[in-house]
Amino acid sequence: MILSTELVSKYLKSLYFVDSASPETLRAYKLDLEQLFEPLGVEKLHLVIRSKTVDVEVLPQQIKFDLEDVNKAILLNRSRWAKLKINTKNRKIATLKSFFGWLFREGYTQTNLADQLVMAKPARRLPRFLSVDEMIAVFKALNQAIEGAKDNDKHKRLLQERALLSLLYGAGLRVSEACQLQSKQIDRHQKQLRVLGKGQKERVIAAPQFVLEAMSALPPSTGPSIWGQQPLSTRKAYDIVKQAGERADLTQPISPHALRHSYATHLLNSGADLRTLQELLGHKTLAATERYTHVDFLSLQNCLENSHPLSKKGRER
Repeated sequence: MILSTELVSKYLKSLYFVDSASPETLRAYKLDLEQLFEPLGVEKLHLVIRSKTVDVEVLPQQIKFDLEDVNKAILLNRSRWAKLKINTKNRKIATLKSFFGWLFREGYTQTNLADQLVMAKPARRLPRFLSVDEMIAVFKALNQAIEGAKDNDKHKRLLQERALLSLLYGAGLRVSEACQLQSKQIDRHQKQLRVLGKGQKERVIAAPQFVLEAMSALPPSTGPSIWGQQPLSTRKAYDIVKQAGERADLTQPISPHALRHSYATHLLNSGADLRTLQELLGHKTLAATERYTHVDFLSLQNCLENSHPLSKKGRER
């Protein structure tokens, strides 16, 4: 069977129309497949995403390759991925497994090449999260910067920064959800956000008053996005959050994921149940939410000091 890069186009369109993959997912898969096919002479896959169409072109011509070529490309990529972090490597392997599995199911190949790709087992790490005091410090430093901003452009950027941080920590949005948020998804009367999550699945999130106030303080948008004519890029969002942590003199860099993790952790520590948190975070399974049942060790220490019988007796002496 001779394969061509035209099948990449069909595969990505299948992800988009059948599996409702987001534009961000398509771009990530495109980059991974570019790396796979690079040894075969494919320099770049041109992905065009519109509201109702997804087009993939390979210029200057369609390049064909056989299964032996693909096997060689897989071996070359394995060596290139050797120094990557396990999670990054696994994401790339997952892309290839998905693509090769699709080729096999659709009858383009007689062998499922996905079977020869094995993902490494990552070390289970607790999600990074900030303490309540750290979050207060981040917003305090940001509000002071807003009050002291004399330049209009800087003031506008800081208002957008506060809106982003409020969505991540105050509503627990994924970074992609916050970046793609549109004005029509904000219901100020009901104090709700209607968010399109993974697989274009909609969920309704209660929005605290400080989140709504941060949204209302944004400059009038010139497009459907709350950020202006275009959605905010995830790369820009990461930079914004990192700068917010630096402004507050935090000891470690922070990310959008850390703010979402902090949202989940602080709600759990305040008594929220896992089922409710699962709905708020948009997790398919409860197992994904259970990652957040880690313990704030400072809270644990305080609890032991205040509740343990021997600790009580020690204070009574």
